[in-house]
Amino acid sequence: MYLLYSRLESEGLEADAKIVEGEIRADPSFLGIFTSYTEDHQFRIEFKDLGGKVRQSALGVSTSTYERYRVGDYVQVLYLREGPSKCRVAAYVGSTKLISKYVLVCGAVVWLFFVLVSGIIGAFLITRAGGAMDIVIKVKEMKCPECLVSMEEGYIPVTSGINWRRKGESVGMLTVFSGLPGTVW
Repeated sequence: MYLLYSRLESEGLEADAKIVEGEIRADPSFLGIFTSYTEDHQFRIEFKDLGGKVRQSALGVSTSTYERYRVGDYVQVLYLREGPSKCRVAAYVGSTKLISKYVLVCGAVVWLFFVLVSGIIGAFLITRAGGAMDIVIKVKEMKCPECLVSMEEGYIPVTSGINWRRKGESVGMLTVFSGLPGTVW
């Protein structure tokens, strides 16, 4: 919207447009939550472009503008040379551009705020987690309850059967053929 109004303000061509029809549309309120209706005021206008061709377009207008003008009256509009259907009432182009600019800037600031806040919280949590100490449990020598041989510390990665690795040994390439018997297939 901001870009359209910026282009209309800088490149827009002026024309006197005749109001050929006025219409008020009643739309349900936001998401239909309330029983009230919003009114959308529109004029259908026609004007001649630079080539002398008669163009028609619909204009959304404020309630006060809708009440001020009648069918047959003329309003000054700005339209784009390559898209005459993209036209607006000339008196409102500058103010609407300014409003849309504020909406755009405020939206960007709110978005940036949420991104920064989530980034700061994430960085805080990461630094707090990085400072955590590893828990070390000292256990006396363990022996296998079956054969009474000293047991070795390690872990079992379970991806393709149960595979045994000694402490510090990398997982490596696990295949169904490297699993302990009875844990694959």
